[in-house]
Order: sequence, then C-alpha cells, then structure tokens
Amino acid sequence: MTGISALATPAPAASTLAKPRIRRCQYRRVVCVLPGATEYDVQCLHPRLRVAHPIGDMATAMEVCNGCTAEGIFRPDED
Repeated sequence: MTGISALATPAPAASTLAKPRIRRCQYRRVVCVLPGATEYDVQCLHPRLRVAHPIGDMATAMEVCNGCTAEGIFRPDED
C-alpha cells in the first residue's frame, strides 16, 4: 500500500467550503463610496506610510491584504 491513496480523496464540494474573506487588519480603513450602497474603497493606514494608501475595492483589497507579510498588523485571532 502506498501513500498515494491520500491524494486520491475527492475535494469537498464548493458549497461546503467557507467563502473567502479579508483578514482583519489593524491598519485598514474601509470607506463606503455611496451612502446606502454596497460599494467600498479600501485604504491602508500603516504607520510607515505618510498618507492613506488606496488599495481599491473589496475584491482587490482581499488579494492585497491576504498576501501581506508585515508582522503584527493582523488581529491576534487571525494569526
């Protein structure tokens, strides 16, 4: 018997997986573009930046923020 059987297990159905979400950062600001709308702009407020750095909408911010490697910026329950 080889260890290959572990690789042959089927992947879970997409409906049973948790939806991707943005990690909770201590320095991120989310701004509603229009009152009552569900469109948001995301900005990074990290202390090493002089001004707020625009990241983009929520989809773009999810990719950027989840890939961030800065230490100590994510809330303790996210590490």
